[in-house]
Amino acid sequence: MVPDLKATEQRFRDFNVDVMRGLGDERFELGSNVANWWGLEDVLRAREVAEALGRGMKWGNVLLVRDPKGNVVEVQERTRGFW
Repeated sequence: MVPDLKATEQRFRDFNVDVMRGLGDERFELGSNVANWWGLEDVLRAREVAEALGRGMKWGNVLLVRDPKGNVVEVQERTRGFW
């Protein structure tokens, strides 16, 4: 959880962090970095998952980045009243 997601994304990019899903990437698309991350390079399997999730699934304010070891990290913006 971060206080400013847009600023955090820019900082990640400034430090060459692998941003796999930025703020402008709203949809789950076949062949996207996110689909490939989930091991969905196979078009048929990816299509099944996309249909299960719903076409045009909204991600909202979430960044997905890869850490130096290749792990996926989800970063969300902290909202008022959360803590």
